Amino acid sequence: RELEARLAAAEAKINQLSTTNNDQWLTDQRAEEIRGLVQDVLADADTRASLLQGGVTAGYQDGFMIVSADSNWSLKINGLMQARWVWNSRADNGNNDRDDDNFGNNAGFELARMALNFSGNVVDPTWTYNVRLQFGAYGSYAGNNIDWAYIDKDLGDGLSLRMGIQKTPLMREWMVNAENQLGIERSLVSYFFQSGVQNGLSLAWESDIFRVRAMYGNGDGQGNVQFDDTGNSQPAITGRAEFLAGGTWEQFDSFTSMPGGEAGVLLGVGASYENTKRVWNGNDDQDRHDRWRVTGDAQVDFGGANLAVSGTWANQKSDVGNGNDDSNPWGWVVQGGVFVAPEWEVYARFQFLDYDTSSYDDMYILQVGINGYLGGTNNIKWSTEVGYSFGELNSLEAVNGNLDGGGYGAGITDWRRQNGDGDKDGEWVVRSQLQLYF
Repeated sequence: RELEARLAAAEAKINQLSTTNNDQWLTDQRAEEIRGLVQDVLADADTRASLLQGGVTAGYQDGFMIVSADSNWSLKINGLMQARWVWNSRADNGNNDRDDDNFGNNAGFELARMALNFSGNVVDPTWTYNVRLQFGAYGSYAGNNIDWAYIDKDLGDGLSLRMGIQKTPLMREWMVNAENQLGIERSLVSYFFQSGVQNGLSLAWESDIFRVRAMYGNGDGQGNVQFDDTGNSQPAITGRAEFLAGGTWEQFDSFTSMPGGEAGVLLGVGASYENTKRVWNGNDDQDRHDRWRVTGDAQVDFGGANLAVSGTWANQKSDVGNGNDDSNPWGWVVQGGVFVAPEWEVYARFQFLDYDTSSYDDMYILQVGINGYLGGTNNIKWSTEVGYSFGELNSLEAVNGNLDGGGYGAGITDWRRQNGDGDKDGEWVVRSQLQLYF
């Protein structure tokens, strides 16, 4: 219709100029311009006809899409940027094992995440792929700039098989993407129990109200690694089951329930076992790690308000050198939000962690914040959050690796450890984040 309108307009102009009383209007220059216009219109028509014959469809639908006419080949591109300003305040208690400049009141900017996601299908709609590349300040989940990269095969009757680097089907906070969290970042509890991604094979089954995924992989913390015959990565078994008591599966891809959205309830449980042996001073029997994790969670959407709870328990046994450790840490998280205006949501989160050791105090963190969904979606989302830890966080680095940054340890939460011999002062974290997602 657009092409016909442009041709009709050109013909009308030609007819008008041809019948004018001024015989001098049609100069060679004007004639050349008209011929160029007609050629451009014809060339555009040829291009459009070629696209129509090929049947290629392009546009935006939850991402930029290119789809073949038979739908057997497709590519969807998504992107994510999370730019933050962070202010952290923690006490300097005079412990000389760290530079005093690392403590006190510190503020700055960071690009926490910058990711590109490529997904779609090949050969036919039953073969799909999903790859997410990460270039943010804290690196990627799996290493080598890869968050996940897997191939999925739809086997029919609700069954599907997935192989590659994928989310560990355990804790719900990790099953929900970073761009769809309620707060600016996942809880510190979720990072402590380390339910990220791993390399392996998983089998899933989904019906209208039930879905289950079981995975056999290298274990959490063993993401994008090659086959290792030294025993650094040993098989891990993980499983998760969910029951949809109301609503749709798609709405629970996010912790937020938008105004006017469908009400629903999702219940989930998960369990994981892994046993790893690492070479320690040439003796692969001197560093053994044996861990069970069990988790349960529930989320309720009210159409403009939401509430989610989760609890996780672990049994951890390890031998390092001549030492021995056997502990049962556990923790829980409660979070919820409500829209106070069509584009503004206030939320709160409380998290607790018991390390199950006399060396460290329990962790209590309260966070409150506000999300602005500019335009009514999370494509452009501005969040501001204030958090307070009741007591110091010196223990978390000793238990969970690098809290002060680097890799996808707890550093991305913006909480930082304190010295271990101080006066148990609390820690403040204030941050504001602008998220762009497409």
